[in-house]
Amino acid sequence: MSDSVVPYLLGKHLTSVSFTPQSFGSGGVLTPGTSATIHALVVDFDVDPITETEDIRGVNSENANAVPVGYDGEMSFEILLRSDANALLVTLWGSDFFVVAVIIGANTITFYGVMTSAPVKVGSHGRNTYRVRLKQFAPTGVSPLVIA
Repeated sequence: MSDSVVPYLLGKHLTSVSFTPQSFGSGGVLTPGTSATIHALVVDFDVDPITETEDIRGVNSENANAVPVGYDGEMSFEILLRSDANALLVTLWGSDFFVVAVIIGANTITFYGVMTSAPVKVGSHGRNTYRVRLKQFAPTGVSPLVIA
């Protein structure tokens, strides 16, 4: 008997999600570890590119004037907690820095992130999950969030 995920739990056209742990070698160079792939277990996925702004305006102006001063990003996943998801938990809890690659249809999202939390949730009706939250980090010379 094969084990499969019911179709309504799969994201539309979500064909691949991989987490590659990163460690810092000599001189701060990123060194990739062994990737873990989880596309069949993803229940929910969010990516949020954020433009940080500051209100910069004249002394006698009443109107807000948001000026971009930086860029940030966040990514999160809700993942079914099953025996075949344990490899990802070991990968996630064994590192802080990751390169996450998500393929949705013809688009690829590459994200450099620091894992900020990965809480496990035992829910009702047997739906046990964990949510992985990442916040962007920006290695030198690399765009931390690319959607292509």
